[in-house]
Amino acid sequence: YWMDQMEIFVSSTIDYLTLHKLWSDQGGPIVLAQIENELGDTDIKSPQEDHVIQNADGTYATQQDYASWCGALAQRLQPNVVWTMCNGLTANNETINTCNGNSDCWSNWIVQHGQSNLIQVTQPALWTEVEEGFQIWGDDPSNPSDYFWSRDVTSITNDVMRWFARGGSHINHYMFWGGYNRERMSAGGIMNAYSLEAPLCPNGQRHYPKFDHLRLCHSLLAEIAQVLLNADSALNKGRAVKYKIANGSDDNSTWMVSTTEQRMFVYSNHDTDVIFVENDAAHSVLVEIPIDNEKKTKQQKKRLQQQQDSSRGDVMEIRSNSVVALVNGQIRFDSSHIDPQFLLYRRIITPLGSSSSEATSSTKIKLKWSSWAEPTTISQSNHQLSALDKRPFEQAKLAQKSRVSSDYTWYETTFSFPTRISSIDSSSSPSSILTNAKISIDTQRSNALTVYIDGIFVGAGDNHKHREGNITITVDLGNITAVAQEGWHNGHDHNISILSESLGYHNLIGRWGASTKVKEKGITGSVTLSGIENLDGDKITQELVDGRLWRSYAGLQGDQPVSLYSTTTSGNNAFTSQNTVKRQKLKNIPLYLEQELSMSSMSIKNNPTWSVAEFETPIFDPTVESLVVDLTYGRGHLWLNDHDLGRFWNITQEGKEVSSVSPDTYSQRYYNLPHDWLRHDGRQNVLKLFNTFGFGGGDDVFLSCIRILLTEMKEVTNDMDGDIVPHA
Repeated sequence: YWMDQMEIFVSSTIDYLTLHKLWSDQGGPIVLAQIENELGDTDIKSPQEDHVIQNADGTYATQQDYASWCGALAQRLQPNVVWTMCNGLTANNETINTCNGNSDCWSNWIVQHGQSNLIQVTQPALWTEVEEGFQIWGDDPSNPSDYFWSRDVTSITNDVMRWFARGGSHINHYMFWGGYNRERMSAGGIMNAYSLEAPLCPNGQRHYPKFDHLRLCHSLLAEIAQVLLNADSALNKGRAVKYKIANGSDDNSTWMVSTTEQRMFVYSNHDTDVIFVENDAAHSVLVEIPIDNEKKTKQQKKRLQQQQDSSRGDVMEIRSNSVVALVNGQIRFDSSHIDPQFLLYRRIITPLGSSSSEATSSTKIKLKWSSWAEPTTISQSNHQLSALDKRPFEQAKLAQKSRVSSDYTWYETTFSFPTRISSIDSSSSPSSILTNAKISIDTQRSNALTVYIDGIFVGAGDNHKHREGNITITVDLGNITAVAQEGWHNGHDHNISILSESLGYHNLIGRWGASTKVKEKGITGSVTLSGIENLDGDKITQELVDGRLWRSYAGLQGDQPVSLYSTTTSGNNAFTSQNTVKRQKLKNIPLYLEQELSMSSMSIKNNPTWSVAEFETPIFDPTVESLVVDLTYGRGHLWLNDHDLGRFWNITQEGKEVSSVSPDTYSQRYYNLPHDWLRHDGRQNVLKLFNTFGFGGGDDVFLSCIRILLTEMKEVTNDMDGDIVPHA
């Protein structure tokens, strides 16, 4: 089944590219294509469940069989392009093995001729992922939970220069553009903005100084490409250099010859010498560079920290752990040196609109919000669209069977307190039922759970790591109290609802901690309610997956078309639900439900809420400016004109407290409003949000946390307002 679906996906992608004539043999720009094998990286011979593929006839195929099948598939569907496969098993007869990694690509992989033993033997050296990081919700950038947060640009260019010095033919940055995870695209725990620290910010603006330093690096590589490509590879041909430790003075101490920490790689043709000089030492050194004076250009650029010694030729200083590239004696690029001009850029933020009544002179947009509640119990009208069973229905399977595309699933059952606890004198004041109450829910990693009792929010928990597998999330409910009222009696049933929110699926199969088993979400095991009974202090534990009926509902219930609340949008422009199954329309539910609450200490303001605002597209230059939404409260999804912009979350970076002084405290607070998705025909734009945590402190607090901003990168010469772009 997997291979059938894989072939359908690859075939449809190739058909699309062919239809639009994007392949190089059609005159298009695509000269390389990659069919990626994420199944595994070793050839397993024994039929172990997590490491092999089982054929229809019951026999087992190895991972190498699968890799070879992928390569044959690509060649059969598009034979006129060069196909690659990265890191791991490769279909050697159909594809080129490529490297993904950091310094290991130039220090190890290329030296060993790749994993196929064909690199720089019969195939070129291609580096398909110069790893530069991605971001996970709530991570500490200095100590991320998985992968890494980002890399500074001097480290990146240091690796790039060393790769080409050893005969590398190609690199691809991972990522060059930060990108966004729209709709439900994000893998487990990964943020809406995939890579905030990429050379191009997710909104397309340049990330200084990364962008310009890399621009200089690539400009040089383009200039010297013909010299490198037409010469023999210098792999394993690093030359010794004369050096001495740089101490700030030009003394006459003895020069030494290095073959370990310093070296140079030379490429030449009839009129050009290209030399890469490397320094692996933890300190700066002076090195002597041999120069062919006949090729040396007359107009030399200013050299960085360079000295002249007529008796030894050219001498220059190279900083620690860096590479300098020279062309005919000129220093054309230094991986460790960032032009000070590139450090002057700041992101300038201009507020355009909010719900605040205190409009400033710069405010051009007044956001007027309409809100309604997401039902916290599965409504009677939706019972026929839900599954009823003796245990909760696994979320992914339920969504598939319901033909619903959603990150959310509602679960619901009933429970009753023990007899002694339920016996409350109706004349008494509110009495504590359980203290230190908790609910423990078996679920999967990268999943969030929010709990409601009798329709009221009582607590939430989540796991947001880039992992998969079983986990138990325990939600602290505090002290559950009851308002004495008619109907409270021995064995009285109470409703418990759990909203499960997938935070993304693991994007790998059978490698780096991912299994080959079915990927699950939602409630996948037991649900246990516990606490201390207030009368005599006994601990009470009640298992809720014990044969009682559970109702499971895929998706959210409260999504409504714009016509129910819009005052300016006509029916022809109505905002439609993203669900693929047509839901029964719900009546507009008031924000604060008029009902007698049995859980007096909890606030309905924390119940999930839908909010919508309309605004006119402001005039701005999309080539240099970006329109963004600033969100600093809650977690959920947001839409612009029926386009799902993905998940938002006000989670802060680990170890950081919320502070208006530090705009990078939040994992992400700015969400781009794509220019192509804005309306430019006079119609109002519709911004819609679903917030799992509702209004919290009230609608005025939540909605005032939502602002529309205009951002632009500008070169500044003084301390202008605006957050500093991280110089990483």
